[in-house]
Amino acid sequence: MKKNRLIKISMLFLITSVIIFIISVFYNSYKTIYINKRDDLLRKYQEELNLFEKFKKEYNQWDNIDKELKEFYHRYMFKIKDFSNFRGYIDEIVKKNSLSIDKMGFSIKDFFKKFKRLKVNLVVIGDYNNIKRFVYTILNDKNLLVLKRMKLIKLNELVRGNFELEAYFVK
Repeated sequence: MKKNRLIKISMLFLITSVIIFIISVFYNSYKTIYINKRDDLLRKYQEELNLFEKFKKEYNQWDNIDKELKEFYHRYMFKIKDFSNFRGYIDEIVKKNSLSIDKMGFSIKDFFKKFKRLKVNLVVIGDYNNIKRFVYTILNDKNLLVLKRMKLIKLNELVRGNFELEAYFVK
């Protein structure tokens, strides 16, 4: 009977050990799955946080756009209050490059609500190298003075330059 009892206790111990082993395997599997899901969720949140940071930077850039536009207007565009001085500005550039004005015409139109676009048709006469310097001066002007068209005609020793320029004024 003692032997029988010893076998029963051994069997009970073995069954209990097997049950504990199975429970521990299931628990570890569950724990691994849970950790993997948690890591995936954490990775997803980190990606969303990175995306949020990127959007936040872009938003801050757009938030500063008014300031940057005002700075651009101030730095590179003509002011409408200086409109009357613009003819003198063109005369100065022509004179600086040793050219003479043959003809100059202006037309002005509203350009959006805040701007005016001034088209200048300018005909100058002078040496070819002086005309090249004139073009260089316009292209490198700090103000927004745009060279739209250019036509050069050779005269005897001089060159006649027909230019269409555009200037933009801030109201």
